[in-house]
Amino acid sequence: MPEVEAPIVAVTIYTDRAQVTRRGTITLEAAGLQELIVSGLPASLEPNSLRAAGRSKVPVTIVGVESKERHLTESAYRSTRELQEHLQALQDADTALARKDETLGKRMEAVQQLADNAARRYARTLASGTATLEATGQLLDFVSAQMVQAQEERTAIEHQRRENAKQQQALQSQIKQLHGARSRRDHYVSVTVEAASPAEFELELLYVVPGASWQPLYDARLDLETLSSSAPGGTKSTDVTGPEATLTLDYLASLSQNTGEDWKDVTLTLSTAQPSLGSLPPQLEPRYIDVFRPPVMAPMAAPAAPRSMVGARAPRPQVLAEAVGEEFDIQPEVAYLADMEATPELAEVAVKGATVSFHLPHTMSVPADGQPHRATIARREFPCRLDYSAVPERVEFGYLRATTRNESDLVLLPGETNVFRDGVFVGSSSLENIAPGQEFKLFLGPDEQVRTKRELTRREVDKNLIGNVRRHNYSYAIKLENLKPHRVTLTVLDQIPVSRHEQIKVKLRHAEPAPTTNDLGELRWELTLAPGSKKDLSYEYTVESPRDMRVIGLTD
Repeated sequence: MPEVEAPIVAVTIYTDRAQVTRRGTITLEAAGLQELIVSGLPASLEPNSLRAAGRSKVPVTIVGVESKERHLTESAYRSTRELQEHLQALQDADTALARKDETLGKRMEAVQQLADNAARRYARTLASGTATLEATGQLLDFVSAQMVQAQEERTAIEHQRRENAKQQQALQSQIKQLHGARSRRDHYVSVTVEAASPAEFELELLYVVPGASWQPLYDARLDLETLSSSAPGGTKSTDVTGPEATLTLDYLASLSQNTGEDWKDVTLTLSTAQPSLGSLPPQLEPRYIDVFRPPVMAPMAAPAAPRSMVGARAPRPQVLAEAVGEEFDIQPEVAYLADMEATPELAEVAVKGATVSFHLPHTMSVPADGQPHRATIARREFPCRLDYSAVPERVEFGYLRATTRNESDLVLLPGETNVFRDGVFVGSSSLENIAPGQEFKLFLGPDEQVRTKRELTRREVDKNLIGNVRRHNYSYAIKLENLKPHRVTLTVLDQIPVSRHEQIKVKLRHAEPAPTTNDLGELRWELTLAPGSKKDLSYEYTVESPRDMRVIGLTD
């Protein structure tokens, strides 16, 4: 069976899986039915998602496509036998070296014994007066030469055995890997085609694998330094809330995959469709009610291990989706874009019904390591109104807020947002699902030049009881200061307690200026502060309760 070399050329990533496209060319040697093989596919491939297509200059019919698996081929076993034979040869060589080393050791012992005997004979001949220095010197030279030669040979053998041991260890590791490979199965796809005549045939294979996902991220940028009035000379504007304020939103994607195969230099498409939802709506099952019946107590048994929550699926957020079939078309060429610090090359956006696809403009490699990889897919600019929001009870400065409308053709999916103001990272925020034409607000971090301070100016309990009622009196002052060179619009939020008991009464007695209120005790002031100006707010409230009642929640 001819095997087609079909590398991955394109991938469409959904929120919980990916569609992979492989493409390769093969020569059909004869007319008629033929089975083509594409091997090395991941075990997690969904068989029902397999599709095959092709191109040729002669009529070729795709008769069938099927996912299969097979055990490792015999070539791997032959390789194992060859490695084992090599290992055995190394072990035999090591045995021979060990015997030679043993022989040299015995030789050195014999030479040493000869030297000892020569020394004793020399002592006897020296005592009898018959010793000659020349004969003794020759013997000592011989013993020394034999010992040096034997030691050099043993050192060489020791080195050879160390190298031999390293080679044996490497071979044993390779053999172990091949033995492990025997238990793995090779997953492949069989495509049956019928050709009218021999010809070149380009095969395209599409399938879906789990273990891949992408999620949106955003970089929100606002450059206040570039705001200028329309007056001649380009002087700085005195109103930061003017129409020239522009919020730049970079639409990013964090994608990852652990599908079992690396994606090398492939074109990528990111889709908001959810194939996992299927094409049919969920079905309702009957919900029964009945009379409570006490359970029958069974004999005590050993406690069971707690059921693992691993693998439990959390409810998925509802994201715009469409029928899977429309999304499984062959995707146009796409890819990875430029570095974030440079001007990014943006993705091509395609809208099909409620689904949006982003075709990246360059090829990109994504290894199957489960790690996040980032790409920029779109950039949009939104004219915005700027104001500040402050909660003096918690923080002593205001937070800049942009109010704008999504005038783009994109649905802004929920995602984490990194906020940059005047090129400086000031913190993180988040965006909800924002449809085209929908107004939204985005906080852009604190501004210490818009200051607020809340002070408790009075706290007392009336000594004169009215009937059986005790009254607590509270007064607060809020000081506001605008240190910016332009006027700002500021929303100040504060609160008074809310009673949860009918005999506890909370009343706002006085406030200057008057705020808007609600049933949750919120006080809201909408103010405008001129450059360098200050303003004071104040309010008073009382808490009345029966004298013998203990009231909780009065923390001030």
